[in-house]
Amino acid sequence: TPYGFSPGSGPLLDPATLRDQILPRWREGVDRQVKALVKRARSTLETLSGDALYSRLDDPLHRRAAL
Repeated sequence: TPYGFSPGSGPLLDPATLRDQILPRWREGVDRQVKALVKRARSTLETLSGDALYSRLDDPLHRRAAL
């Protein structure tokens, strides 16, 4: 078998372990990434605020960014 594992040879997670230990950590990681993304997006939009965001609508990439 690939990688030396046979089907069913890995560790099994019971629903309680998944619910109580794995999912909360996963959610925390996703939450941190979302907050970082929002911070970056807001920073970018603040930099481009005003007329700068709409100054080059003739360029397809700038137009897409403005939209």
